[in-house]
Amino acid sequence: LDDVGDAALTAALAKLKGKGVTLIVISHRTAILSSVEKLMVLQEGMIADFGDTAEVVERLQKLQAPQNKSRPAPATIPVR
Repeated sequence: LDDVGDAALTAALAKLKGKGVTLIVISHRTAILSSVEKLMVLQEGMIADFGDTAEVVERLQKLQAPQNKSRPAPATIPVR
């Protein structure tokens, strides 16, 4: 998606939140991922992590921190 489509999808997800609707969203864009309640991380076709978005993001950041000392920190997913 381009930025316009990304914004439209984020707005649509926000409208559906709390209405008893289950959606599966596949994305690498942080704007989309920040609006989900649960996050599943796939690595080489296998489930590497699953849980509440904030918890999964925290675990991923802890795992990546030692590997990225010489590189800038990865973009974070803002969690509401």
